[in-house]
Amino acid sequence: MKITDFKAFAKSLFGDAGPEIRPMTSADVDEVLRIIRLHDSDDYQAAKQGFTQADFDADPHEQQHFVLIEPDEQRPVGVSGYYVDDLEAQGIYWLGWTYVNPFFRGRGYGSMLMHFVKRAVRSFGARKLYLSTSDLPEYADAVRFYEKYGFEEEGRLVDYFREGEAKIVMGVEV
Repeated sequence: MKITDFKAFAKSLFGDAGPEIRPMTSADVDEVLRIIRLHDSDDYQAAKQGFTQADFDADPHEQQHFVLIEPDEQRPVGVSGYYVDDLEAQGIYWLGWTYVNPFFRGRGYGSMLMHFVKRAVRSFGARKLYLSTSDLPEYADAVRFYEKYGFEEEGRLVDYFREGEAKIVMGVEV
């Protein structure tokens, strides 16, 4: 079953009492960029460029970002998504920007977003979900987080981001 109503899908996973997860809109960009900037200034710059050019009405089978709305705050406190990078690679998706505001960590929001994205791409017939990250020590928590959800390192590009910083490619069957 392909998902067409993401809000209803989130409620089916997390119930009425849980936080709202809905597709990101252009109105969410500033808050999402703030969340990303709290973590990483390089990712902030790349996300700023990407979301400025984003087509928020694109085919959700090819790309979509979601925001997690904290019930008490009524604003985005987390973001995640997916995209198809290569239309020839059937059933392959890439994890998009995935961040939770550090002031809201420890509430299971990252887990909710990860489960949501994995189930969403599975509904579209995904075989695998990939992501890329850095091998620098400050990304070790992120790598452990991804490993917790079944991602395994499948490749490493040495000196990719800059000399001494490799790009790690991780994947999981969905």
